[in-house]
Amino acid sequence: MTSIALLNNYPVKEKSVLSGNGETFNLENCRQDNSLTVPDSFSFKSENKYTFSRGLAAAAKIGIGLAASDLAVQQIYPGQSDKRLHSLAGGVISGVAGEVTTALTDKKWVGILVGIGTGVLAGAAKEFVDMQGYGDPDRHDFFATSLGSATVGLSLTLPF
Repeated sequence: MTSIALLNNYPVKEKSVLSGNGETFNLENCRQDNSLTVPDSFSFKSENKYTFSRGLAAAAKIGIGLAASDLAVQQIYPGQSDKRLHSLAGGVISGVAGEVTTALTDKKWVGILVGIGTGVLAGAAKEFVDMQGYGDPDRHDFFATSLGSATVGLSLTLPF
């Protein structure tokens, strides 16, 4: 038997368990020094599902969405680099918020909706600030930001 030390601030809940090698140990059985006795053959594997490959896939999806959004904005607003920047900002905000939410909740559709909503809300907030006299309000800026948000948000549904 081996004694393993757990982090001092590990939140031990009623049903908290440590698992590995097909064996499960109830963490309520921890000693006062936050250690638990397990068989020598026990090996712990992290349950963290956010891996490098998942992050790389997310970056690729966001990149595809940004490229698609940029192409669309160039067709809708030819020669207006400002609209391309709005689309880029909305897309980046949407992609980051969506991926962070998906990683925290492990629910892809929640992440997509939060991501798109966050990007659109950021565009609305920016135009609201412009309407207060700090810039030039333009509904087309809001549209471009929303287009970037929606395109990147939907690109997160790609199956890789």
